[in-house]
Amino acid sequence: MFDDSILAAIRDHASAEWPNESCGVVRHRGDRIEYRACSNVADDPKVGFVIAKREVDIVRRGWRILSIIHSHPDGYPAPSALDMARQRQWDIPWGIVASFRTGSGAPLFFGADAPKEPLMDRSFIHGWQDCKAFLDDWFREERSVELLDMPRDWEWWLNSGPNLYLDHLAEAGFHAVATDRASARSVLRPGDCILFSVRSRVGPNHAGIYVGDGLFVHHPSARLPVSEAHRPQKSVYPGPWESRATHWLRHAG
Repeated sequence: MFDDSILAAIRDHASAEWPNESCGVVRHRGDRIEYRACSNVADDPKVGFVIAKREVDIVRRGWRILSIIHSHPDGYPAPSALDMARQRQWDIPWGIVASFRTGSGAPLFFGADAPKEPLMDRSFIHGWQDCKAFLDDWFREERSVELLDMPRDWEWWLNSGPNLYLDHLAEAGFHAVATDRASARSVLRPGDCILFSVRSRVGPNHAGIYVGDGLFVHHPSARLPVSEAHRPQKSVYPGPWESRATHWLRHAG
């Protein structure tokens, strides 16, 4: 998304600030694009970041901010629910870099017009390229439908609280087409959404799209927030996944 010199500056800053979170901006003026490191004034900079409003005003004076950057010390380059919500407020891509005592990894850019890997050949990144994002992107690409993008934390399904899928079905434009596994077999048609419960304490936490001919496509979750190996799949339905299915939905669009 940015050239190597900017990516290197982001990584160097994250490494220098470890074990605290680094923060900064990528900004543009004329024919110049640069990374500008900022001070983290959070109460606990090891677990969060805040850029003082006065500094934001200074760094954007005469410049256009292209991206907000921060690090996840000893963590993963995947957005938290808070990261996702704050990125929405700015409506520009955000960047996250995992930092360690030994150095920092490549930044992940997410949100707004940040590029994604192809739908059926992408790595797993919770909050950006996960099963919910796969559902959103499939409907955008195949049906020109924009679904709700809901901020979410890693392993939200292991905590008591709201359900990412069930609490927003009607709002997202879905309605049920079956009430049990047996009836679903005869009514599913291409484009229907199937929800599954996989090691979840709050109900369904995984989604796939039925594409016909006894197959559905989905992006199975990894055991960690980021996994290069976990790629989208085309799986048989009904089949091994049917025992985990909980809801069968159709979009109004």
